[in-house]
Amino acid sequence: MRLKSYFVNTMEEALQSAKIELGEDAMLVDTKRLETPPGGRARLEVIFAAPAAPPPPPRVETAAPLAPPGSIAGLGRFRSELTVLLDALQRPPDGCRLETVTPAMTQLDALRSGLLRSELPSVCADEIVSMCRPILEGFALRGGEDLAEVREPLVHLLAAEWGASSAADRTLGRAIALVGPSGAGKTAAIAKLAFRLGISDGLPVSVVSIDNLKIGAGDQLAHICSLLGIPFQSLDAGVRLAAAIGCHSRRGITLIDSPGLSAGNKDLLEEIASFVRQVDNVQCHLVLPATLRYREMERRYEQFEPFAPARLLFTRLDETEFFGPAWAFSRNRRIPVDWLSTGPGIPEDLEPADAYRFAEAVLGPTVSSITPASSSSHLASAASAGGSRI
Repeated sequence: MRLKSYFVNTMEEALQSAKIELGEDAMLVDTKRLETPPGGRARLEVIFAAPAAPPPPPRVETAAPLAPPGSIAGLGRFRSELTVLLDALQRPPDGCRLETVTPAMTQLDALRSGLLRSELPSVCADEIVSMCRPILEGFALRGGEDLAEVREPLVHLLAAEWGASSAADRTLGRAIALVGPSGAGKTAAIAKLAFRLGISDGLPVSVVSIDNLKIGAGDQLAHICSLLGIPFQSLDAGVRLAAAIGCHSRRGITLIDSPGLSAGNKDLLEEIASFVRQVDNVQCHLVLPATLRYREMERRYEQFEPFAPARLLFTRLDETEFFGPAWAFSRNRRIPVDWLSTGPGIPEDLEPADAYRFAEAVLGPTVSSITPASSSSHLASAASAGGSRI
């Protein structure tokens, strides 16, 4: 509460002054008549009270405002700032701080964008672009502009980075086990391989299924093998697995179909993997859908690492237009690819992995010819094994 005294001649003067200084909330507290000399005018002391004033806001230091435009100081400051701005705009750029955009840089950016559109991981795309830089820089020095003209050397470079195996390597394992998550297409791939190796290539082939976690899981495969005239046997994934497969492998190549297992079946997966690893000359192929993203492929590999996969087999290539994840996964893991499943047809939708055709699919229309084929057509063509659908 604030108190203030006013020394006035009349009460009206006091009320007016208090209203101006203390505001409408001012209250009259006391009035005293002052002693005055004889014959002098009467004087009053009037005391008013008002609520305490709020603390002043913190002082904020601000830049001094510009002088009014009409003043000489304001015009001078405005002219000075305008002169500095015009000098900066007219000054030529510093060549040491600017990088000249060359045709090769434009082509490298286009290549990187295309690789990323194929869903190649960004780190892998940067590595490939760095490897392609000498090719594109030399092409630009010769005055080239159309990337289609350097498609072939780029395809060769990507093919050299990929892990497709040779034709001789595809039958090195006397026992070939297909492992992978549920629904990846292992059983269909086994049927296609049985036809390809046993009927088209004329090799002695037998099929063993340890996929007995579900009732009737191997019935379809058994029926297909009976139509092909290929021996089929269903086994428990137990200690007699190695001995039974050993008997089959003496007659040729044994294809092993395994159950689909999820991450929640870790103990069962490790148990089955221990039995499979006991088989002599076994070669495990990790079956993965090409529709998976790169990180999901890595997660699946870690899940089935107890099988020590030595090969990859990609399925569902007809269901995707983005081949970057499959290409990068095989390249980064340094695991060769023997076979590709390009559709649901049995037996025709299976073909040997071709590093050059896969590189074409990864590049897609990024560095295409004038009339490019679609990227999926590079890999989804039927295998030349012959035969009809079963």
